[in-house]
Amino acid sequence: MDKLILVVLLLAVTVVLQAAQLEEEAAYQTFFRAKHALNRAAVAAAQQLDPAALAEGRIAIDPQQARGTAEWYLQHNLGLDSDHLPRSGGFLQHRVEWVRLEVINEGPFPYRYSDPSINYEVVLEKPGVVAVIRLRYPGIFLWYDGLEWDIKATGEWFGEPALY
Repeated sequence: MDKLILVVLLLAVTVVLQAAQLEEEAAYQTFFRAKHALNRAAVAAAQQLDPAALAEGRIAIDPQQARGTAEWYLQHNLGLDSDHLPRSGGFLQHRVEWVRLEVINEGPFPYRYSDPSINYEVVLEKPGVVAVIRLRYPGIFLWYDGLEWDIKATGEWFGEPALY
């Protein structure tokens, strides 16, 4: 009888440990899906050049177009509505919050961007966009409920300035 109780107890502990491992893996997958979505949004935003600046011979990102593009990419890659709330059937359950979306147009380049309030530092070689979102992990079980990340990404303009 003692061995039967021990086997049942070990089985229960094994199931709990397996559930914890499953929860951790799901949290990692959620983080990396959001990170990749934000990377794509930041890079797409950095490609939105200002036509007026181009007419003057300068390379500059249009901040309004950059924000609109970044939001569109994030919404479509994470399955969010226009208020940044997850659509039904998606892997997220909480609103995604924009912490920061900064367009860096002014050099000199390389430009060192540093913000200690979000613990982020990056060197931009060209005009670019710095994007930060706050994401709350919904938690499958009780271990990671309430886990929150500030996810950071940077995108630079792809082109090369024309040398005449």
